[in-house]
Parts: sequence; C-alpha cells; structure tokens
Amino acid sequence: MISIGKASVINGAAKYSTVILNILFTAVLARILSPADYGIVAITAVFTVFFGLFADVGLGAGVIQNQNLNQKNIDEIFSFNTFLAVVLALLFCLVSGPIASFYGIPVLRPICCLLSIALFFNTMNSIPNAVLMKQQKFLLVGLRTILVCFFTGVITIILAFCGLKYYALVLQAIISAFLMFVWNMVSTRLHFTFRIHRESFAGIKSYSFWQFLDKFVNYFSRNTDHFLIGKFLGQVPLGYYDKSYKLMLYPVQNFTHVISPVLHPILAVHQSDREYIYRKYLKIMKVLSLFGIYITVLCFFCSREAILIVFGKNWTESVSCFRILSLAIWAQMTTASTGAIFQSIGETRKMFVATLLASLVMVILTLAGLGFGSLDGLSYMVAVAFNISFVLNYYVLMRYGFNKPFLELVKYLLPDLAICGGIFIVMAFLPIHIGNLFLSAVVKGAVMTFLFILGMWATGQKSLLRYAYRKVIGRAVCRYKAKKLRNMVIKEPLRCSSEEKGRIIVSLTSFPARFSTLDICIKSLFAQSVKPDKILLYLGKECDDAVLPERLLALQQYGLEIKRGYADVRPHKKYLFAMQEYPEDIIITVDDDLMYDRNMIESLLESYKKNPKAVSARRVHRITSSGGDLEPYDKFDKCWTRLTEPSHILLSTNGAGTLFPPGSLPEEAFDIDTIKKLCLDADDIWIKFMLIKKGIPVVWVKSNHSMPDEILGSQKVALYYANTNKEDSNNDRCIRNMEEHFGIHLADYSWRR
Repeated sequence: MISIGKASVINGAAKYSTVILNILFTAVLARILSPADYGIVAITAVFTVFFGLFADVGLGAGVIQNQNLNQKNIDEIFSFNTFLAVVLALLFCLVSGPIASFYGIPVLRPICCLLSIALFFNTMNSIPNAVLMKQQKFLLVGLRTILVCFFTGVITIILAFCGLKYYALVLQAIISAFLMFVWNMVSTRLHFTFRIHRESFAGIKSYSFWQFLDKFVNYFSRNTDHFLIGKFLGQVPLGYYDKSYKLMLYPVQNFTHVISPVLHPILAVHQSDREYIYRKYLKIMKVLSLFGIYITVLCFFCSREAILIVFGKNWTESVSCFRILSLAIWAQMTTASTGAIFQSIGETRKMFVATLLASLVMVILTLAGLGFGSLDGLSYMVAVAFNISFVLNYYVLMRYGFNKPFLELVKYLLPDLAICGGIFIVMAFLPIHIGNLFLSAVVKGAVMTFLFILGMWATGQKSLLRYAYRKVIGRAVCRYKAKKLRNMVIKEPLRCSSEEKGRIIVSLTSFPARFSTLDICIKSLFAQSVKPDKILLYLGKECDDAVLPERLLALQQYGLEIKRGYADVRPHKKYLFAMQEYPEDIIITVDDDLMYDRNMIESLLESYKKNPKAVSARRVHRITSSGGDLEPYDKFDKCWTRLTEPSHILLSTNGAGTLFPPGSLPEEAFDIDTIKKLCLDADDIWIKFMLIKKGIPVVWVKSNHSMPDEILGSQKVALYYANTNKEDSNNDRCIRNMEEHFGIHLADYSWRR
C-alpha cells in the first residue's frame, strides 16, 4: 500500500502543476475578459455547484470507504449515477429561465443550458473517479488532471481572443468535464446496466446519506456570500470579491487538497484503529498548521502585490478584500482536512453535525456583514466565520470522533499561533514600502520567511526545520553529491598486505534493487581521508544470476572485492562473514544506500584509539523504559547525542558507520539458523544482544553528520519501513524473540552505563 507521504507528493505534483498552469492562464484571461464577464460566470457557478451536490449523493465516498464492494456492486452504483446525471442536466436546463429572471440578466439562460452538459459529465465522473482513488492510482489521476488543464486552458485563451467573452469560460467547463469522463471510463472500464439491485447500496447507504447532507449544507455555507453579493451589491462587486476569494483559496485548495484526497483512501483501510488514524493525523495537521500560518502572514502583508501582479491594475478594488480574507487562510487550511478524517473513521453523521453548526455561523455572520454595506465589512465577517468554523469542526472531531479533549489540540497548536502573532507584531512596527511590485514581494517574503524560521526555532520546533531542510535543500544537495561521486576519478588502488593484522576492512552487502546506485556508495568509501585496507561487498546466493553494472565491476581494479554465493541472511551479511574471515581485523559496517562523508573512517578510528574495548558508532539510539518495562522501539530516543562515554544504554545503528574491534561478538553471533529463527531482518537488534552477552558497550562518535546522505532512488525498497515505521514493528517482535530465547531483558540496560 502506498504511503500518505508518497501519495501526497504525487497528488501535490499534479496539483501544483495545474496551479501554475491556472495562474498563467488566469493572468492572460484577466487581461482579456472584464470583471463583468467573470461576475456573470460567478453567478452561474453558485447554481452549478448546487446541482453538483447531487452528482453522487455521497456514493463516491461510500465506494472508497466500503472495502467489501465487488465489481457488480460498483457497476450498479455507476449505472444509478448515470440516470442521476440525465435528471440533473434536464433540471438545470429547466431552471435556467427563472435564474435569468431572478438576476435580470437574460444571457444567463443560454449559459446555464450549456453548463448542464458539463454537469452531466461531472456527475458521470464521480464514481469512476472514486474507483481510481480507491485503487490508489494517484499517478494516473494526476497525469489526467495536468493534461486536461493544459489543453482546456489553451482552448479558453483562444476562444477569449476570438471575442467569445464569458462563453469561453463556459466552454472550458464543458470540454474539461468531457475529457475527464473519457479518461476515467477508459481507465476503470465500468459497465452500464439497466438492472440495479438494492443490495449494491446496502453497505454504503447510511454512510453516503450523511456524506450527502454534509455537502448539501456546506454548499450554503460556502456560497451564501456570493449569492447575496450578486443579488444586493451587483455583479461588478461580486467580480472583485470572487477574485479575492478564489486567490485566498489557492493555498487551501492546492496544499490542503493535495493531502486531503489521499487521506481517505489510505486511512480508510485502518478505520477500525482510530488511535492509529489520530497519531497519523496529528503529524499531518502540524504541517498544515505551520504552512497555513506562513501563507496567512505572507498573503496579508503582500496582498497588494499579489492582486496587482496576478490580475493587473484593473483589480485594485480587490486588494483590501483579499487582505481581510487572508486572515481565514490558516483556519481553512487546517479545517479542510477534517472531512477526510471523519470519513476515514466512518463518522459522516458527526461530520454533518459539525458542518451544520459551522454553516449556521457562516450564514448569520454573512448576513451581519451585509449590514456594513461594503465588501470590507462583509469580508471581516466571513473571515471571523471561518475561524469559528475551525473551533466547531475540531471540537466535534476531537470530542466525539477521537474521544479526546479539544484543549489537547489547542496546546498542540499554540506554538504555531505564537509564531503568527510574533510576525504580525514585527511587520506592523517595521512596515516595508517599495514601489516596484516584484521587488516589494520578494523583500517582504524574505523578511517573513526569516521571521517564520526564527519563530519555529524559538518555539522548539527545530526538528521540523531539519526535516524540511532534508526534504527540500537536502535532496538537491544529495543529487549534487551523487553526481560528483559518480564522476569521481579514483587515482590509486587500495593498498593491503595479506600478512598484516588489525587492518581496516569496510564491509557491506546489497541486493539487485540497489545495484544501479551502489557504485555511488562505494566511491564515497574510496574518497575517505583515511583509506580502508579492503572494501568487501558480500552478495547472497539470491544474487548469483544477477548482472552487476559495469560501473560497479570497474571498481574491482581499485580494491573492491565482490564476494558471491553467501547464505541469504539479509542485512546480517554486512558483518557476519567479514568477522569470521578476518577475525583479527577491524570491521567497519556501512549500508549500500548512503553516501559517507570523507571523515567517517577517520572519526571512527580516533574513537577506537580512545575506547579500544567498545563498539564505536556514528549513529546511536538510547534504549528507554517506563515503569520497568521496555518501551516500543519507536519511542527509543533516536540519534542520541547527550552521552559521549561507552554505555550499554546505547544501541548502534550499524549502517551509518560502525567500527567493531577484533573479537567484539561472541561465537554464537554467527549462528545462521538462530538468526533466521529470531531476528532475520533486524541486524542492529541481534548485534545489540550479542554485545550485551560479550559485555561490550557502545560509544557514540561525534560527527557533523550522524546520518549520511541518502542516495536518492535507493529507498524504494528498505527494511526501515517494516522495522520501525509503526507500533509493534518488526524490531519490537525481534526484541521479544531475543529476550525470550536468551533470557536478557533489554529494559535492564535502559539505565546501566
């Protein structure tokens, strides 16, 4: 099953690609079409969205949630939706006349009739799209979205240049819906049938009903402002408000909605384990909250630059409106993800209750905002309503969804709100006024980025900064280092005398999935400031028929020894055979998916000279216990750096660079049958127990890089995910196996030095 992170990256790539395309297309269209053109289409959008509520009456979410539907059930649900599509399209055509009369704009009648075609295909799309999401075909969905966006955007600009005005936007909606439908049907191959049985809806009826009611009520919450502005203030003010509102929604729709669509299909598999979903969601919410704070302050203080750069000087009236609405970005970015969580835990009824309460607040405050008689007054009330909606949604989710106090969430988010308040105070006292729009946006953005990073540092969220660094800047650095290592020319081979003792031997293992990048890792070992005497690559019998890349084979002439035909003991191959074949030598273990800094071996040898009777490791975890019981491996203190003396408390992670003095492990450490029985996939755990039996402590080696840089693309297959990335992980099971077999209780070593 695909991870939330990977799915979000795929969905995000598609979203951001379409965002860039839409911004470019909108920037061109905003200079061709007038605010009145956009206002007319904005009026019809209120009604197309309303009819769109009935597109699947909650059936799409039900198809994703129910894991027991067969192909026949899905075909019948799709067939029902087809009948529904015909009915909705006809109804929309019938009400086009009353809509035009209500607003006093005759052209709305043909526009609504044309948009009924788009409504028909959008309704047909709901079930095939749900099937693709349930099957987690996020890459296919993303590719579809990008291609359709580009094609329809180009056509719309051409039509606008030809003088079709608002009809260009209408035709864009029709073409987009049709292309999506064709793509979805080819991808899912759903079949239409006239015979529909009630049994196909039995498993999703209640779930879908509350899902539909939620969407129905949320529609009025989201569109009350547009409806009332169009009626009482006119289409031109609506055009200004609509542009501000949609620009404000860009970060919400194109960041939160990157994650939210993949949350439901992935977390629905764990719907019976709410604690698991809660833990996962807290991490996701922290990202949403921090990003929401950053975007909020950025949009508020750069509102003028954003409107004029994107839309041009004709939209100056939207600046104040956009600045005020930006105060609701944080609340919307966090709240927008709650729907997927309610769905994942099967609580669509509670989701409806939260939405109903938030909608009542939105309607009341929107009506109050109209009393001010201005867009600014209305915008303030809408912003307040969105922030109250945050409180209502999360109170219901925490209290009745996860059975946890709402204050627990408030405390979790207080550091983020403190960052926001700090930036507002600083920017209010240090206003920046620069005439050039682009330069002003860059300077303000740089200042607020610095303040945001400083705020994260001050609120104790440095680990998130490091994580962000690794994911953004770190990946670029890794690519550069890998390219540099691959192009590195080795000037001379390793020198090793077969008669010497205490030689430095670097040992590692690998498997076919990593052969294509293995030369990068090994070249980083050749580039060490202190050269090893040997570099040994142990391959198991499962690799006997594998073809090694020429780049790897070429390294043999410089001292790499490729040793084939060994027993398949997975990661244990990195140390097990080298220690048996070279018992009087120093063995340094490394992993095949990392690039090691040039001082790795040198730092390990310096530690060895100071601590000759300890295992020296560049990355260690501290074993932790609670009430005398060992805590899960996931709760060990990772990358522990507060202890610089040899200790039994420390557990070495042997792939980051670990030095084993000669004779570090007892003879039974090489018992392959016992390894396979107790601890096949967790060599770090096996070695820790063997070190305890031999009385050998571990010492942390101070370095600038406790964890070497990953070789990008080498982590597609990794034991890490199964070993550590969940409670009751493979590491925890291996620890229990070892404790039962050897009678050693690891908790006893969580306090011993």
